[in-house]
Amino acid sequence: MDFEWTQYIDLAEQLIEYANNSVLKSAYYRSSVSRSYYGVFCIARDKIKEEGFDIRQHDSHNFVIGKFFNNIFFQVGNHKREINSAWRTNINGRI
Repeated sequence: MDFEWTQYIDLAEQLIEYANNSVLKSAYYRSSVSRSYYGVFCIARDKIKEEGFDIRQHDSHNFVIGKFFNNIFFQVGNHKREINSAWRTNINGRI
């Protein structure tokens, strides 16, 4: 099934808008983060598949993250350490 993963990112933005007028604000925010993460993950995963990598043999999330942090897909030069630190902080401080 083909799916346009950017729709998850669009949905995440709508959930934030709905959160502002709801008593379920926290649930909307959490759902928004979840949809954003999964949408971006799937876009990245599909890009890696296009490059010929077989993700099925690996822990897909760690494999995708590793590919973007450790090779040519994610060239950020001097900012790599800052991005890695921010990512680690986010993982440790999950909502």
